[in-house]
Amino acid sequence: MSNNRMTSLFLRSNGRVRCQLSGGRLALESLEARALMTAVAVDVDAPDCSVVAANEQCEVKAAPDAAELSVSVAVHDGQAKTVTLQAGSVDGLAGAIASAGPGGTVLVESGMHIESASVVVDIPVKIIGQPGAIIESATTPTHGAAQGEAALHVDGTHDVLIEGLTIQSPSVSNIGILIEDSPGVTVQNNQISGHEVGVLVDGGDHTVIRGNEIVGIDDGVGIVNSLGRHTQIFGNDVSHFFIGVFASDAKGRMQFNNVSDNFIGMFFCKWDTVTASGWHVANNEVSGNAIIGVLVRDGANTSRFINNAVSGNGTDIQMDGELVFPDVTFPRSFDNLVALGKHKDISVINDGDNRVNG
Repeated sequence: MSNNRMTSLFLRSNGRVRCQLSGGRLALESLEARALMTAVAVDVDAPDCSVVAANEQCEVKAAPDAAELSVSVAVHDGQAKTVTLQAGSVDGLAGAIASAGPGGTVLVESGMHIESASVVVDIPVKIIGQPGAIIESATTPTHGAAQGEAALHVDGTHDVLIEGLTIQSPSVSNIGILIEDSPGVTVQNNQISGHEVGVLVDGGDHTVIRGNEIVGIDDGVGIVNSLGRHTQIFGNDVSHFFIGVFASDAKGRMQFNNVSDNFIGMFFCKWDTVTASGWHVANNEVSGNAIIGVLVRDGANTSRFINNAVSGNGTDIQMDGELVFPDVTFPRSFDNLVALGKHKDISVINDGDNRVNG
C-alpha cells in the first residue's frame, strides 16, 4: 500500500499554490511536469512553470501567460520499502521504483521483464536482479549521430545501485545504462548486450562500474566516461565494440578489466571541453583489438599506465603528438607514463611528450 499523500492542484495565469512538506521530499508529476528531489532543490521540467523551495515550503508558480496546468503533489513519509518485481512483468519497473521510494530496493525476480520504453531512475534506489533476471528493452539506435535513449536512465539523483541484471535488446538498441547528472552510482555484476553503448557516464562523479560483462555489436562504445571525476572501472569484460572503453575527465581508476576483440581497446581523449587526465590504469588485459590497444590523444595528460598486459593488437599503445587536419587540430598528449612492468614485449608509439619505462 502506498504511503504517499496525493493532492491535485490547478494553476492558472498568475496562479500560485503553497504546500507544506512533512516528509522532506516533494514529487510533482503530470503529463507536462515531473520532478523528485529534496525540498530545497525542486525543479519542474514544464513550459511556463517554475518552482521555488525553501525549508519546508514549496511554491509552484505559473508564468503570466501560462495555460492551465494540472499538477499532482506526493509527499513521501520517508519510509523506504523493498518491492519485488515479479517475473513476466511488462512495463513494471518504473512503478516498482516509485513504490520503493527514495532509499528503497527493487528486487527483480528471475525471468523475463519487458520494457517498451526507457525507464527513468530519478530517486536514490537499489535495483537488484535475482539470478536470471532479464530486462529486455528496445530503444532506437542513433548510429553514433547523437545520444539517444537508454534502457535504464539514471537522471538527476544520487547513490543508485544497479546490480545483477541481464539487460538485452531484441534488436540493436541505443544505450544500456545512462548515468546523467547523478553522483555516486554503482553499476555492478550485470550483463549488457545488443546496445550501441553499454554504460555511459555523462555527469556523475564517483561512479563505480564493476564486474560487468558488456558485449557489443562490433560498433559503438562499451563504456563511456565523458563527464565524471573519480570514476572507478574495475573488473569488467568489454568486447565487440568499435571502442571498448572511452575515458575523459579526471582522476579515474581503471583496473583488472579485460578489453578485447574491439577495433580500439581503450581510448583516452577529450570530450567536448573536458580532457582525460590523471587516470590510474593498471593490471588490465587489452588484447586482440584490431587497430590499437590503448590510444592516448587530443591533449590527454598526466595518466599512469602500469603493468598492463597489452598484446595482439594492431598497435599495442599509441600516444599521439599534435595532429593537424584541415578543420581541426588535436594537441599532443603529454606527461603520461607507461610502465611496462613484466610485459616487456609491448609495442609503444610515443609521438607526444610522454615517458615509457621498461
